[in-house]
Amino acid sequence: MVAKPVTPPTSGVAGSLQWGVKESFRSYITGNIAKGGIQTSGGATGAATGLYSFPQSAKSSFDTASRKGSVDFAGTVRFTGHGGVLDVRLTNPRIVATGGQATLVADVDSKDIDGGSFVQAGVTIATLDLSAAKVTTANGSTTYADVPAVLTAAGVPAFGSFYTAGDALDPVTFTVGAAVDNPGTTPGEGSGNTDGSGTPKDPAVADLSVSQVAPGDQVTISGFGFGANESGLRVEVHSTPRVLATGITANAGGAATSTVTIPKDLPAGEHTLLLIGANHTASAAITVTGSSTSGSGSAAQQCYAQGVNGATLTWGVSDKFRAYIAGPIAKGSVSASGAKDNGSTTTWSGGKGSFNTELGKGRAAFAGSVAFTGHGGILDLQISNPRVQVNGGSGTLVVDVVSSDMEGNKSTSKGVAFASLDLSGKKSTSGTTITWTGAPATLTAAGAKAFAGFYEAGTALAPATFSFPIGGDVECDAFSGLAATGTEAGNVTALAVMLLLSGAGLLAVSRRRRARATV
Repeated sequence: MVAKPVTPPTSGVAGSLQWGVKESFRSYITGNIAKGGIQTSGGATGAATGLYSFPQSAKSSFDTASRKGSVDFAGTVRFTGHGGVLDVRLTNPRIVATGGQATLVADVDSKDIDGGSFVQAGVTIATLDLSAAKVTTANGSTTYADVPAVLTAAGVPAFGSFYTAGDALDPVTFTVGAAVDNPGTTPGEGSGNTDGSGTPKDPAVADLSVSQVAPGDQVTISGFGFGANESGLRVEVHSTPRVLATGITANAGGAATSTVTIPKDLPAGEHTLLLIGANHTASAAITVTGSSTSGSGSAAQQCYAQGVNGATLTWGVSDKFRAYIAGPIAKGSVSASGAKDNGSTTTWSGGKGSFNTELGKGRAAFAGSVAFTGHGGILDLQISNPRVQVNGGSGTLVVDVVSSDMEGNKSTSKGVAFASLDLSGKKSTSGTTITWTGAPATLTAAGAKAFAGFYEAGTALAPATFSFPIGGDVECDAFSGLAATGTEAGNVTALAVMLLLSGAGLLAVSRRRRARATV
């Protein structure tokens, strides 16, 4: 039974306000795009839980009987991302009520990712529907729980204009009770860029171009969270510290990149690469293998596969990324050229290649691209010319990528093994067409780098569906039967070497056509 609200006395249960602000904004801040963190201070707590608590800071003029008046709370919640480029602080929230309705007011200090700033005291961030609140009274205090909150036009700039007026925010719960003595002395907390205890940790983070290397290989380390235009950064490899590069300078957004060579005498095993500045260190684990070797194969045997013409590929790249691009933060779009996009998937057609039905391996290549743009063109990702490589129960999606990340760093990569495919149980045959339906796709380490670091290696991507119409016999290539080195470039090289060694004699070999396996 809900008790009738009464005006609380000046002493008793402490008043407080609990609010998560907006769940999607929290996820964006701590996710793989913003790669940021959340901190509370000045008496506010709850950064680790996502429900921030602000203590009542003064005697309330809020009358619970009429639901009119105001109550003040203390503390700050701060959201930072993109190496500090995005920075939103909400301080000293208060509830101002006029009966069945109320507003949530706070002081705002924010910087958006486009370089704009918004600093203003007493911003009416949200309207609150007190008539929908769950009201309880106990020990001289009154609590209004799960009050629906809606973003106002005045509150839009507080979030860098990511959202529009009328968007739902997280519900608000507040208790009108006694003020807390010296609320600003309560220790603050952090999440995202913090350690497990809530103590803020170094906000700098690093990504590597590859996660596994051999001695003598090169690797690119990219880090952000350093000072704007900070100079004198260096790269080290640990366990036993060794300096690999010096004199590195961060850009205006605090991001820095360096390509280094792994020492040839570095022992095999787990190591750490560090990008080190004056006040921050970004690090990432890397595995060093033994020296790479290549063996010589036996003489080439005549091999026949079947030609593939008119192949199709349907793939959405990433459902999560599409939602982000089309959402209120990126406010972007998806477009296709030489392919068809329906808003959730892109379909490429006219693919050509070969497939060995006896060995269950082959490849089809497609022309055309899909482009993702957002944040007024700052974010730009184009994936083009996909190639589907099949090897029994597994496969690989190889693509060309042109990207520009949120810091304006541009990169172009060709022949990237972007995603691994699990083809187990996904194959079916109809007439002379083989189809793999809904094959799970997983982002590779190389794909993560080409994806501008938005997602980590191992992230699930959208499933892929593709069909190979099988035609007449063709000679095998590196993807459908000849010995391969494991990479697209290596496959082409191996094929060229074999043809060179065998010369015209390859064509003179007495051909023994294999009976084509039934598809």
